[in-house]
Amino acid sequence: MLDIWYKVNGKYPEFKIKIVPFEENHSNVLSTLNNNGATLDFLVSPGDSQEWLKDFNFFKLGTYQFCIAVPITNPLSKKKEISFKDLSGEKIAAITTGNSKQNQDIVHKIKQNCDNVESIDAPLYYDMNLFNKCEENGYLLVTLECWKDIHPAFKTIPISSGESMPYGIIYSKEPSDDASKFLDIVKNVVNES
Repeated sequence: MLDIWYKVNGKYPEFKIKIVPFEENHSNVLSTLNNNGATLDFLVSPGDSQEWLKDFNFFKLGTYQFCIAVPITNPLSKKKEISFKDLSGEKIAAITTGNSKQNQDIVHKIKQNCDNVESIDAPLYYDMNLFNKCEENGYLLVTLECWKDIHPAFKTIPISSGESMPYGIIYSKEPSDDASKFLDIVKNVVNES
């Protein structure tokens, strides 16, 4: 999204980008977006939640590859890619509930292809507490490449099979006029690329 913003901000001075902090839990994210521009117009996020897509629109900007965040003390941290077989015998935190088909598929493949893997349920929303818990306990963590630099005690390594998840702009079913204009600009930039 920032790459797109850098392309358009000089041409459209009427638009400003403002980072809005909010507590990341399911109800707060949805209520923030439901304010229809009062708090924020867009959320740039991975977006395959079937529940969210019932209530919001999604414009895909690209994909993020699934990765494994490995504590730097784990021998797997030396690898450039991780196969499912490499995960045998490990304790792996992953989102095992919810309505993300891509998350469900990756967890299923890990369980199908790994011997003696112990699955640790991760919350629907990753936060620093989860990364700290994984670091303290030596857990690996199923994650996305966009969060590769979030914690200094982990090396984030792509899964060799190449699974990915879409990311993009999540926005109201009835965006404001300004939000609609900005979305049209973003869509034009993406289509030209």
